[in-house]
Parts: sequence; structure tokens; C-alpha cells
Amino acid sequence: MNRKAILRIVSILVLGFMACGCTDDAPAGNTHQITYEVTGNFSGKLSAVYTSPNGNTLVDEPATPLPWAKQVTYDTKVQGAGISIVSSEPAFLGSAGQTITLKISAGNKVLHNQSYTATAMGIINIPTVAFVF
Repeated sequence: MNRKAILRIVSILVLGFMACGCTDDAPAGNTHQITYEVTGNFSGKLSAVYTSPNGNTLVDEPATPLPWAKQVTYDTKVQGAGISIVSSEPAFLGSAGQTITLKISAGNKVLHNQSYTATAMGIINIPTVAFVF
């Protein structure tokens, strides 16, 4: 099993655990708006795996070219969410030392803001960054 497959399985387990606290007694019409942003000089292909708006599944989409941003509106029934960023294809890795920054915000509140550096092999894999609303 390759590293990308293992990271996706771990992401599914962690993000699924975060979303499983959903209840049906949340007030209708209320939402949590989250913005995921990836910036930097990484030249390889990246994939973003994040919790879907309903909290029941994962979304896997390309996160390049940089900068990349995604705004997701979560229902209040979703109690937590998360994202992981992985180098998506071995044939399209970056270069050693290249960087990306993952920023997660809710309105004006920054929930996560951290930079990551590509390995000697040009790989960047950010394990799941999970948070609770």
C-alpha cells in the first residue's frame, strides 16, 4: 500500500470520527463557514481531502496550482471537520525545500496557520488537521 493510500485511509478515519457526533436537534438554518487556503512555492501536484458540507463524506480535489482556496459552509449539525493535503502523484512531486502554508479560518478567526516543507524527495504530506466547532 503506498503512502498516499495510507494517508487517505487515516484521513477518512479521523474525519469520519469528527463528523460522527452529528445530531438532528441543531437549529435549522445555522451554519459554520470555514475557509481552507494553501499558498506557497510548491511546484508539484497537491490533493486536498476535507470533510464535506454535510459531514458524512470526504471531498478529494486538486489543490494546485497555488494559491488554492476553498470555502465550505457546514451545517450546525456537523460538530467538527478537517483537512489533509498530500502530494497527489509520484510523477508530479515538487522539489526539496519548497514550502506550502495551510491556513484555516472561520470568519476573522484563524484556526490553523502553519507552513510545511517538502522532503528531500519533493513530497509534502500534511496529516489531517481536525477541529471542533
